[in-house]
Amino acid sequence: MRLASFTAPTARGVRFGAAFERDGRTLLVDLDTDVLRFIDAGTTALEYARKALEHPQRVYTEDEITFLPPVPRPGKIISLGVNYRSHGEEAAHIDSVKHLMSGKQLPRAFSKLPSSLAGHRQCISYPRATKQLDYEIEMAFVIGRRCKHVRAGDWREVVYGYTIYNDLSMRDIQSSEMQAGLLLLGKNFDGAAPMGPWLVTADEVPDPHGLDICLRVNGAVRQEDNTRNLINDIPAIVEYWSQITLELGDILSTGTPAGVGIFRDPPEKYLLHPGDRITATIERLGTLENVIAPAAPSTNG
Repeated sequence: MRLASFTAPTARGVRFGAAFERDGRTLLVDLDTDVLRFIDAGTTALEYARKALEHPQRVYTEDEITFLPPVPRPGKIISLGVNYRSHGEEAAHIDSVKHLMSGKQLPRAFSKLPSSLAGHRQCISYPRATKQLDYEIEMAFVIGRRCKHVRAGDWREVVYGYTIYNDLSMRDIQSSEMQAGLLLLGKNFDGAAPMGPWLVTADEVPDPHGLDICLRVNGAVRQEDNTRNLINDIPAIVEYWSQITLELGDILSTGTPAGVGIFRDPPEKYLLHPGDRITATIERLGTLENVIAPAAPSTNG
């Protein structure tokens, strides 16, 4: 089932719905709940949604709504660093990556703050702090219940579904932070984590380790790979990161493959600029699209 959080001019507050097709169009039926309550209700909520799709009442077209991130305000977002060998190879000249690739490759990560999230079709303001804005397509997964110390073999019991994630980065800021052994601002400006449009339930994705992924900028392919090439698969990620308590709605990403702008030649040609349109597509999960807008004016609020 494809699920989405959104707002609509004809409804109050944040809405949550399930998608269906009719006459070649994608429509959403309003489920009159929110994503966390829906996930928490488990199979009861899914059965309710299936009945609502059979006899849809309050329905919206995609053009009538504003997509929000599927989980608009997760408790935490754990974003993996180097988790495709191709990306490690293109970044191998960086000392920290060279060290990472030489030993046991644990699923190391950094935090993305919930305030950095953006929705499908949302314009992302070019950050004033950077001259090196970059893209990273990733598959992300959503935790379906509170858990800790999950064994790798039990990962399916805690993964609710999957979505598309674009880990936008200010590379110049990121580089200076990483030299100090830290990383926060370079990955957490407003709009740094576009996500969506759908939360696709796990039953719709029997094998998340065999999905084609592709990112385009203005129609030109920049990244292309398959999730079978993850260094650490989802069971390993869940086992490692559930050493801290994972809660319902938490999001974990799986890293990006080769092709990021900063490692192209010359990088200035491939890094993002105002006006660029980014489309991130993952098999079975759909397409996430965002446009880079000029830098926003400063505010005091």
